[in-house]
Amino acid sequence: MNALSAAHLVIEDNEVTSLLLDRALMSDRVAHAMQRTLRNQQKLLLCCIEIDQHLTLHEVYGADGIAEMLEQLGARLQKILRAVDSLGQLNHRSLTLLLEGIDQWQDVEQTMQKIMLCFAEAVIIDEQPQRITASIGITEFDGSARIETTELFEQAEFACYRARRHEGNSYAFFSGHLRARNSVQKLLAQSITSGFERNEFHVHLQPVIQLEQPACYAIESLMRWQHPTAGNILPGMFLQLLEENMLTKKVGDWMMQKSCNEWQKLIRAGKLSDDVKLSLNIHQDQFTHAEFIHSIQSLLTTFTIAPGQLILEFKGKTLLQSKINAIDLLEQLQQLGILVCIDNFGDHDSPLLCLQDLPLNIIKLAHGLVTDIETRPRHLLLIEHTYQLCRQLNIDMIVQAVDSSEKAAKLMQVGCTLLQGNYFGAAASAQDLRIIV
Repeated sequence: MNALSAAHLVIEDNEVTSLLLDRALMSDRVAHAMQRTLRNQQKLLLCCIEIDQHLTLHEVYGADGIAEMLEQLGARLQKILRAVDSLGQLNHRSLTLLLEGIDQWQDVEQTMQKIMLCFAEAVIIDEQPQRITASIGITEFDGSARIETTELFEQAEFACYRARRHEGNSYAFFSGHLRARNSVQKLLAQSITSGFERNEFHVHLQPVIQLEQPACYAIESLMRWQHPTAGNILPGMFLQLLEENMLTKKVGDWMMQKSCNEWQKLIRAGKLSDDVKLSLNIHQDQFTHAEFIHSIQSLLTTFTIAPGQLILEFKGKTLLQSKINAIDLLEQLQQLGILVCIDNFGDHDSPLLCLQDLPLNIIKLAHGLVTDIETRPRHLLLIEHTYQLCRQLNIDMIVQAVDSSEKAAKLMQVGCTLLQGNYFGAAASAQDLRIIV
């Protein structure tokens, strides 16, 4: 039997006898395992298992609901692990798993698949079934590099951060070339709250072009963090940190106000036509807040925004998995004259189901659909048929990530006229904004 062959733990009366270890006990277990690894010249793996939907579930069911969910998952996982493996709770949303005596990487793959199967069945929280997915970060210790236990945990958590960037039920490995990125991430985590207080966050704008005129159709507001030592930081590096520090609503509301102010300044200065729309990205924490509609109404009044000039962009996941009545809220927004847009349509967060279930004015295609349209006709055909479907549903379609004249020409050939990308102007501050039409 190989090192990762699954074996059931001892079961009494059909219940798992062991409980999840807390972080302190798990750290002690890992420290001793590292010593055994050095003596026996073997390997160990440390895994961080995070529930992708923890923010939504926490908002609905609170800390007790999350604890109930983790206990259920822990009981399932215990049944597929060996007696020598250790399972603990890393924090309020994550489990941690220690696997000793690793021989073959294919055994790791098989074990990860078994773990993923534990998430296939719904968990029961407050007597309600909930479908969940998990992201798993994996790091290896073989004694070749002398590191502390805390660093091993950090590596597993950082690998989990990489896994979360995929579609859920994914896993990623920590490797040596990620150490520098891990150091940057630790630096950002330590300074994100003070960074917002020191006005290090800024609004960048990128144009959306209407090629039929041609003219600027809208500008999208994008957040950037100008860190004093790490430089210009893109949202992919800090959005999760905002969520973990409960800053997404506060920063998101600030972004809405700041963006409207910058947009109005550009119109008053004559740099934008007064019919150019403003597109704002809305985070789940803003949308699910009880005062969301009121905050949007206040925005319209404060900045005298005409009906149809404001676009609100959502991730499909935000709306489809929302525990509030998303359709009702979207219809309220549309009654105010606001245009509702699904961002990155066609990726895992915004599937085709959005067109079926949600009242929409605009979809914005995912970046990956546009990447190879010059060389892969099938990709262009998919875009063309999506555009035709949108026309039949009376929904506008924006194609983003257009970075060359060749892409723009091919998209125009199949009818797409609302385009966004660096070819028409890169995201920049209001002062440096350039629009090419």
